[in-house]
Amino acid sequence: MDFILLVLRVFFLTIFATGIVIVFRPNDFFQFLEKHTADPLLHLVAVFFRLILGVLLLFVAEKTKFPLVIAFVGALAITAAIILLIIGRRKFSRLMLWFLSRAKKWHPFGGLLAMAFAAFLFYALS
Repeated sequence: MDFILLVLRVFFLTIFATGIVIVFRPNDFFQFLEKHTADPLLHLVAVFFRLILGVLLLFVAEKTKFPLVIAFVGALAITAAIILLIIGRRKFSRLMLWFLSRAKKWHPFGGLLAMAFAAFLFYALS
């Protein structure tokens, strides 16, 4: 169980750090994603990150401060992973480009939301 909590905290730290980058270095972040949208590795990482996060959240949900919320987030992450896997790499790339064209305008809010989400997950597991 301790190992699972450690892995989840690494996931949460990654989400939090990504939020910081989105707020303070958005051009670097968006350029990286635009450059790699057609890369199969990005698609696989997006799927597996969500899948692993979702499974682990479901596994620990009952031991958290907000079991229903954590279970819902876990189920949502698994659902997103399955959808990303089903749509395939080509549609994933198009989805990423579509999303990035809109996200640039809202990056401060998105980054702060990512940081708040990660902080909530840290708190829920403490």
